[in-house]
Amino acid sequence: MTASMLALAVLVAVAYGVQTVSGFGAGLILVTLGVHLVELPTLLALILPLSIAQTGWITLRHWRAVDGRLLLGKVIPVMGAGVGLGYLVAAQVSGMTVVKQVLGVFVVLLAARELWQLHRGTTPAVGTPIASTLSIFGAGVVHGIYATGGPLLVYGLGREGLDRARFRATVTTVWLVLNVGLVATYAVEGRYTPHRLGQLLVLLVGIPVGVAAGERVFSRVSERAFRWGIYGLLAVAGVPLILS
Repeated sequence: MTASMLALAVLVAVAYGVQTVSGFGAGLILVTLGVHLVELPTLLALILPLSIAQTGWITLRHWRAVDGRLLLGKVIPVMGAGVGLGYLVAAQVSGMTVVKQVLGVFVVLLAARELWQLHRGTTPAVGTPIASTLSIFGAGVVHGIYATGGPLLVYGLGREGLDRARFRATVTTVWLVLNVGLVATYAVEGRYTPHRLGQLLVLLVGIPVGVAAGERVFSRVSERAFRWGIYGLLAVAGVPLILS
């Protein structure tokens, strides 16, 4: 085991611990910090199967909390349509960092608004169906271009009035579906050599550690603390986009 793989395994445990609590955030943490340990193409090929392991476990264990009506009736078709559009326009805008920066500013402002309401003691209002749908569609477009649609998806689902258990289970299932598709694509491309599979086995050790710690924290946080964490992470998620 190399020093970089050992450090990445520790980072995996932390990142998926955070995602087990909040339903998202592992990709942000791993891509932002892990790229200093491993080249980005290799990093993506490693963390996506790990994501399937974590999201698959959470989905299997908490499937009763998944909002199937919202997932199948809205998120998958609307976000899927957005991803399709994103792929069509990717060649025209993928090199335009200003698109990422505008998205980052937008996400930070939305998160700041929600955090301000929480600070004032105002319960965040459930968004209109149109606002939620546009956020989810926008998440698909951005995901199709940059594979960074998470912030908009989380904001869109956050406006659906889900409690923390349904929110976490539903958004986790979305990541599971998306990442299964991406890993299948990587496998067809031949990215999973025997050496890469050996690295995956090393990093996989961090998943049960992170999940166990995350489940313990999740069982102890209040609904209000959960919302603080969700929108705080969204604010953080926008910063790398602004600085890209």
